[in-house]
Amino acid sequence: MGAPMAILSHDIYENVRTRVLVVRRGRVLLLRPRSDDEGWMLPGGGLLPGETIYECASREVEEETGLTVVPKGIVFIREWVVPRFARADGATDGVGYGIEVGVVAEWIDVNQAVRTEAEDAKTPLWIELDRARELPVWPVELRELFRALAAGKSVSTVPTLIGRIEAPTAPSPAVAFDSSVDLS
Repeated sequence: MGAPMAILSHDIYENVRTRVLVVRRGRVLLLRPRSDDEGWMLPGGGLLPGETIYECASREVEEETGLTVVPKGIVFIREWVVPRFARADGATDGVGYGIEVGVVAEWIDVNQAVRTEAEDAKTPLWIELDRARELPVWPVELRELFRALAAGKSVSTVPTLIGRIEAPTAPSPAVAFDSSVDLS
């Protein structure tokens, strides 16, 4: 799963991360807790230099689970502002910022087998959405997302705009601001 976020570092490549929602046939792909005091998590991890959020999401899912996915949209953004809204364990002073971008992705090769990232890691599991909403998950808000998905709701997404340096009078590309992904 990689190193924990160094939230006080102010390094974009340590503080910008993805979490990837992969759902298939009423099940969500989750990483098992590494210890009793941790929760189940969506696959994901830190951004690398020169990488987009979607590229990071695809790479992290492949690294952590062995599965090839195609990102379809952004479903949530979770941010921390330390110490104003969050605490940083072990930090005695300083301010920090971190952000996780939740990306919904489609598993494209259903013949791939799930595997672990490292020999000592626990194998990721496909968990029924009804069961997943009762698990200790991180972030805790995922339980509400799992509850909505288990009830058959689609996931609203936000378009990702890869920035270009252009004149403000340049023609506008087509962008769908009202999209959703049906995961049933």
